Amino acid sequence: MKKLLLSIGLLCSAAIANAQIIFDVLEPANIAGGMDIGFTATDWGFPDMNDPLNSVTDTLMMVNDGAVVDSLACTTLANDLTGKIAVLYRGDCQFGDKALNAQNAGAVGVIIINNVSPGYINPGAGLQGGNVTIPVVMVSAADGAALRAELDAGTPVVAYLGTQLLHYANDLRFKNGSAQIPNQASTIAANAQDDTEFSVDLSAWVYNSGSADQTGVTATAKIESGGSVIYTNTSTAFDLLSKDSALISFPTFSQTTYPVGDYTLTYSFTMANADEYTLDDSLVYNFRIDEDRFAVAELDASGQAVNSSGIRPANSAEPFTACIVYSDPNASRKSARKVGFSASKDTTGGVSIDGELIEINIYQWNDVFVDMDDAGFNVSDYEQVGFAEYYYTSDIPNVTVYQELEESFNLIDNQRYLVCVTTYDVAESVFIGFDDQVNYTLNESVDRQPRMMMQANGTWSLGFATPTYPAIVLETGDPVFAGVEENTVEVTPFPNPARDIINIPLSGVEGAGELFISDLSGKVVSTQNVSVNNGSKLVVDVSELPSGIYVFSMNFDNGESSTFNVVVTK
Repeated sequence: MKKLLLSIGLLCSAAIANAQIIFDVLEPANIAGGMDIGFTATDWGFPDMNDPLNSVTDTLMMVNDGAVVDSLACTTLANDLTGKIAVLYRGDCQFGDKALNAQNAGAVGVIIINNVSPGYINPGAGLQGGNVTIPVVMVSAADGAALRAELDAGTPVVAYLGTQLLHYANDLRFKNGSAQIPNQASTIAANAQDDTEFSVDLSAWVYNSGSADQTGVTATAKIESGGSVIYTNTSTAFDLLSKDSALISFPTFSQTTYPVGDYTLTYSFTMANADEYTLDDSLVYNFRIDEDRFAVAELDASGQAVNSSGIRPANSAEPFTACIVYSDPNASRKSARKVGFSASKDTTGGVSIDGELIEINIYQWNDVFVDMDDAGFNVSDYEQVGFAEYYYTSDIPNVTVYQELEESFNLIDNQRYLVCVTTYDVAESVFIGFDDQVNYTLNESVDRQPRMMMQANGTWSLGFATPTYPAIVLETGDPVFAGVEENTVEVTPFPNPARDIINIPLSGVEGAGELFISDLSGKVVSTQNVSVNNGSKLVVDVSELPSGIYVFSMNFDNGESSTFNVVVTK
């Protein structure tokens, strides 16, 4: 294990600015501890929750709205919540409406249990959120069930809701978005043949949110795949004062080959004292090398993209378009075939998406810019190269579905593409699936490259204030060679095996075309423009190719093509 020097920036103000809001159950002991939450201050009316004076410690109480499906808080509440943290469920109305009803009943905080999708989301304020002056967070269905079980049993549940900063003495933490992760969650295997084509820069900020200084801290980055640790590095020990932070850099992760499959990146730390809040003592990111699929949202082996949140802008009077950005130096090894996405009809649940239309477009993004800081960064020059429509024929919300493009097309090296899905439902009831658990904030601060774009009310933007990324998937296939079946040219190259040159007789073929030479893994090792006269032969220099078997694929402008193997010996 290599010991590293580290880059430490003592950033007191940054630590405060990055303070985290937590939900910590204090009693009963059997469920005590932190719970993961979704939280956003955007458009809500509550005070700055980073200020310890605005923190809340009180007893939890389920809301009673007298409805058939209880505890949704979409109407005036029947119980007195004075001095209580209200507990209620997601569903049937906007989060702002629920929170305002709880506030009007006397609540000092709101815990929303997610009962629509796995995990939790950052609850949006909606139309009434600006009138809500008490903190609002969301927990997962599993954590909500644990809370509900204790409340139903009559057990008092007391919790803390507020800033993590200085709440404990010994408390180091990581923050989602403050670590470098792979630049996409699913990488196409043909574009990641070796360490020259795929690698991951690794670094992470460690924050001291506690009131006590810490000494002898170490940080570790580890990557696992197939049940084995394939990378691990630990920093040298360092000290971290209260409210300070340190950026720890690790050697780049790279491999000579990348088998198709799932990979897990974990950042962790050790400290001399026992950490008093352990929920954020590590950061775990899953990424995948996939045979055919590219995605920025996390993707499993079956092609399901993480959809932790259904999103569309409030008050959108025009169609809403969400896009992911795809570009790769070796994109031409594949063709675009399908687009995967997920959607739901009204995130409050209970409304079928059956019959809804989603339009799919892939655009060549031709605006010329180096990065997002470039004056030329814009979405004004884009050309449609792929199109499809998907009509829901059953109610399958939040499930990744794949739709074939009307016509596949070969991708171009280093060309930026926008892979987009659009809903034309201006009534704001169709929501596109997003992953708000993955966070590329530190990556984007380093490479300044866009990973998503969206268009709402006719205006293109980089997305929302809270990092969240469309659960859209680009599915690829082998390059498309027009007329391969109908217009195949039979050729017998010689000599074969070849050492320096290969002669390709082309009787009856005339005109321009392209020659692709690939190794047996599918990696394109050479691309050449060719031009032949009828009855001539094409001479190809193979002297620079290592020994091996290569696939020669020729595609002529007149629609004729030929594919054959060549053995190169040295």
